[in-house]
Amino acid sequence: GVVVRAAPTLNLFAIGFPATLLGGLLIILAGLPAMQSGFTALMRETLALAARLMGGG
Repeated sequence: GVVVRAAPTLNLFAIGFPATLLGGLLIILAGLPAMQSGFTALMRETLALAARLMGGG
């Protein structure tokens, strides 16, 4: 009855959800090179601030 009617949509979810996750990961992977310089600058500033706060800079 109800389970048989829901079975085709379960297949769609079983394929669609992992495909959505994979698509999102690929988009993040494609954007990583553009984020690298900003992330590097942010880490430099963070480490410099930490050094100043600890009295080393």
